[in-house]
Amino acid sequence: MKRVVNTVQSILIFVVIFIASQIVASLLGSALHFNGDVGFMLSYLLSMGLVYLFVTLYERTEYGNVRLIKSSSKGLDPLALFVGVILLLAISITLWPLENYMPSDSRVFGDGAWTLITIVVISPIIEEIIFRGRFYNLLTHSTSPFWAAVLSSLVFATIHLEPIIIIGGFLSGMLFSYMYLLKRSIILPILLHICNNTIAYALHILSYAGKPLMEYIGSEHYYLSIYLTSLLLVLVFVGLMIMRFMKEKRAMAKREQREVSN
Repeated sequence: MKRVVNTVQSILIFVVIFIASQIVASLLGSALHFNGDVGFMLSYLLSMGLVYLFVTLYERTEYGNVRLIKSSSKGLDPLALFVGVILLLAISITLWPLENYMPSDSRVFGDGAWTLITIVVISPIIEEIIFRGRFYNLLTHSTSPFWAAVLSSLVFATIHLEPIIIIGGFLSGMLFSYMYLLKRSIILPILLHICNNTIAYALHILSYAGKPLMEYIGSEHYYLSIYLTSLLLVLVFVGLMIMRFMKEKRAMAKREQREVSN
């Protein structure tokens, strides 16, 4: 029961820190006249910097130590990156029909250079460090790797506010968490996140976002084949992911038993 309470407490603290950081960054941005592309980037850096700082301080205060964010060179794996990008595309294709039943993405982005750099490069780096690194590590103090991945991905998805983005963000977050655990490195999730945001931003700027996949394919037969293949890939990924997290949970239990016996 104590573990559940600590996990819920960590989530609530993180959410409060995140919201407060956004408010502080917005107020400071207005006071310092952060405008245009550069202002967008500076406000983002300020808000996420505050999140990282206070979540780290909370983890140190609550648990006495801060778990290191893994950054092994194993994360520079071209094959894993390729597989990850294919899975991101499969997730997107699998969710495409849901867009007909949900509000369209109402977010508005500029097309300036600094906005592009923020969304495609800076945002993936910082968000992976915070969500797959700092927040995930914080949750593993009180829950299993699987639930740490689920809960951190859920919060990661929810902050995007748009319904269709929340669903896709959750599945993408689980993929990023899986890759983080698989390679023991934050590098691969960052690279995958960069690829994901690059594709999404390109579709948004080119006004392709929200259009039905059938419009691009042109053939119902090909569309069905692509959709079923994508769905199968997603289901296989979910199965492999669950097995990997269960393996990690067993390994963690063995480590804890050894620590107790020693």
